[in-house]
Amino acid sequence: MTITETSGRYNLLIFGILLPGFITGQIINLEERLKQAGYPVETHTVVTKDDYILSLYRVSDSPNLLPSVEHQIGNKSVVLLVHGMGGTPELFFILGRDSLGYYMADRGFDVWILCTRGISCSSKRLHKHYDWDRDKKYWDFSFHDIATRDLPSHIDYVLNRTSQSSLFLIGHSAGNTVIFAMAAELPEYNRKVKVAAAYAMSVILRGYDYPLMIFTASAVKVLKGLYRILGIVEFIPYVQYLRPFLSIACAHPEYRKICIGAVSIVGSQKSMLMDFQATLPLVISHSGLRLASKQIFHYLELIEAGAFKKYDYGPKKNSKIYGQTDPPHYNLSRVTMAVASFRAVSDSICTKKDIQDAMDRMPNVIFDYVVPYERFTHTDFIFTSNASRLVYEPTYRLFKFFDEGKVPPRRKKRN
Repeated sequence: MTITETSGRYNLLIFGILLPGFITGQIINLEERLKQAGYPVETHTVVTKDDYILSLYRVSDSPNLLPSVEHQIGNKSVVLLVHGMGGTPELFFILGRDSLGYYMADRGFDVWILCTRGISCSSKRLHKHYDWDRDKKYWDFSFHDIATRDLPSHIDYVLNRTSQSSLFLIGHSAGNTVIFAMAAELPEYNRKVKVAAAYAMSVILRGYDYPLMIFTASAVKVLKGLYRILGIVEFIPYVQYLRPFLSIACAHPEYRKICIGAVSIVGSQKSMLMDFQATLPLVISHSGLRLASKQIFHYLELIEAGAFKKYDYGPKKNSKIYGQTDPPHYNLSRVTMAVASFRAVSDSICTKKDIQDAMDRMPNVIFDYVVPYERFTHTDFIFTSNASRLVYEPTYRLFKFFDEGKVPPRRKKRN
C-alpha cells in the first residue's frame, strides 16, 4: 500500500468519524468512548451552591488492570482529574491506553473526571434557572467561581460517594489555577487532598512568553469596557457553531497546517512529540470552545499583573466586594496540602522561574519534577503518548509511595 493510499484511508476514516458530528453537532462522547474500550463508566450529576448543574464521570474499574494491583480491588485510592480552560473530560482519554485516565484506571485507581461550568457534558440542563444560549447571567463567572464552587462541590461528592476521607488531584494548566485558588480561599479543603499533582502549574504568569497574549493582556481594561458596552458575555460569541467545520477542516491535508499552528499557539510552541495527523482532529472536536469573557479577562489580568490575584471589578466595586480598591492576592501560604509540581523545559506559558516562585510561597511542596526531555511543551502533558512514560509513571509512583506512607521531604525554599 502506498503512502498516498494510507493517507487517503486515514482521511476517510477521520471524515467518517467526524461527518456525523457535522450533521448532528455531536462527536462521540466520553461514555461511548469508554464503553467501546470496555471500561465501565458512571455519570453523576453535581449541583453547585449557585445552581450550576455539572456532570462528573467515574471509571472505577479497568478491563486491563495490571496484575500487580489486582489485589487492591475494594481498597482503591481516588484520583480526581481537573481539566484546563477550554479543556474537556474527553481529553484525558483521547490517546487511548496512553491517556492519563486509562493509565490511572489500569493501575488500580478509582478515577473521577470533573466537568466545569461552561462545558457541555452529559447534563441536559446546565443550570437550574439559566439557559446558556439565552441567559447572559449563565456566563457571569471566572476561574474563581470554578475554584470556590465547582471543585469543592465535586470533591465533597466524590468523598461522600466513595466513603474516603481524602483523594489525589491531578490538574493540567488552568486546572491548577483552580486547584490552588480553592486551597487558598477554602483552606479546609487542604485536608481533603492527599497530593495535588500540578502538570504545568499555571499560577504566577509573570514570565509568560507569548507576544500576542501579552499584548492582549496589556489592553485587558479596554477589552473589558468594550465587552461591557456591547453586552458580550462569551469571549468569542457563537464559536460553538464552528466546531464541526473545524473538525473536518483540520482532518484535511490542505488545512491541517493552519490547525497545527493554532494548537501550537495554545501550547506556546509546536510540540515535537504530538502525532498531529492522528490526534489533531480529535483535539479540535473535543475542545471546550465556549468560554466566558470574564474567565478569559481574569487570566489576562494575571498575565498583566504578573501576580496571582482575584478578579478586578474596578476600584469602586473592588472596595465593595474586597474592602480595598485593588483586587487582593490569593494567599498561597494557605495551600497546606502536599503539592507535586511537574514542569516542562520548553513550556513558555508556565516558566521555571514562575513555578519556583509559586512553590516558594507554598509550605508543603513535596515533589519538584522536571520532565526529562528538553522539547517537552505545555500541551505534551495531555496530547502526547510519551507522557505516559515521562509524566504519568512518576505520578503513579509518587501516589503509590504516598499511600504506603513514604512521603517525600518538603522542598526547601530558595533564599
